[in-house]
Amino acid sequence: MFGKKCLKIITLSIFLVLCSSCWDNTELNRNAIVPFYGIDLNDQDQLYFSALIVEPTLSESNNRAQAYVISETGRSIAEAARRLSLTFSRTPEWSHAHLILLGEQIARRDALYYVDFLTRNRFVRPQMPIVVSKDYNPEEIFSSSAPLDDSLGIDVFQLLKINREMLGIYVPVRKTDFLDILAAPGIEAALPQVTLSSNAKVAQNDYVRPNSSPSNAQKNLVPTLDGTAVFKGRQMIGSLNILESKGFRWLIDTQRKGGLLVISSPLDQNSYIDLDILRFSRNIKPQVDKPIGVTIDIKAELAFIGQQGEGELLTQEAIKEIEKIAAEEIRKQIAACIAKAQYYNSDILGWGRLFDRQEPETWQTLQSEWDSIFPQMPYALSIEVKVIHSLNTDTSFKFR
Repeated sequence: MFGKKCLKIITLSIFLVLCSSCWDNTELNRNAIVPFYGIDLNDQDQLYFSALIVEPTLSESNNRAQAYVISETGRSIAEAARRLSLTFSRTPEWSHAHLILLGEQIARRDALYYVDFLTRNRFVRPQMPIVVSKDYNPEEIFSSSAPLDDSLGIDVFQLLKINREMLGIYVPVRKTDFLDILAAPGIEAALPQVTLSSNAKVAQNDYVRPNSSPSNAQKNLVPTLDGTAVFKGRQMIGSLNILESKGFRWLIDTQRKGGLLVISSPLDQNSYIDLDILRFSRNIKPQVDKPIGVTIDIKAELAFIGQQGEGELLTQEAIKEIEKIAAEEIRKQIAACIAKAQYYNSDILGWGRLFDRQEPETWQTLQSEWDSIFPQMPYALSIEVKVIHSLNTDTSFKFR
């Protein structure tokens, strides 16, 4: 009896010791976080992989993480990424990455270079946004000096999110959406672009390459959203500017709220009015009667949030005039986007897919000729705007 009890105790003790071990854990000081990485082609047409790597600190006296930008070349993306281990001794935690930056060189060359990597790699999460770098390669974007949140990185993902809510210019694109568009008929891809712009108030930070530091010319450059990359098939062929990107957002964005609309005052063309975009809806339908085209109906609810100059603008008559001017500004943005898409002959608007889904029989006759039909396709645009309230006060300030 006593022997059986001893045997049970010994067995249980061994089991508890084994269970408490950390045989499959990786020590913190052997890992490094990768918040962003980028893919591009260098001047020798080699695949170029850049990663922004953050080392967790274990020192109580230093709570600032050390960060580096490391780049390597390879015959494939996987080879270039794994070659980082030649100069960096920690294990990169790729699962922490929340943004992919495509260099403009590789974006203009061919999606064939990277699409299989995006599709097959388990660390490229479905919701991860993709952005194209403009005028600078990913390494230069990551190496730029900029204010940081706890030294964890220049969060281009946050730039996209805040822009969508505050300005309403650029539409974030997730990996899954990008791949779906590349595989679907009747629609072309469009991705936000990021570049570097000067900012005299930028402070030095810890983001430097190993054994190097940013050049003097680059110290005051910060990542800035700038335009929308337009694709045709597997290649980037051009860009939308800010005005055209605003129009693209009205036609495409699934988040139909947020943003700012600035218009001229009906009392003074040199003064401006700020309108908050509370929400908007759209209804786009294919028109199968000749000529083939689309009808676009946009309805927007706006809040009056500020004015320049003097004068009462919240009278019934003035509000009607404001709504008219706001509708015309939205029309201008949308028309600019459509004109640029048709100029590039790139159906980033998804009109072909609209026909495919709603008029499949018609699409069967149009699909083979879409490249000659889309650039000339007419559209009817209807915009209805309502200014529904003002913030804090319904009267304008009166000076002595």
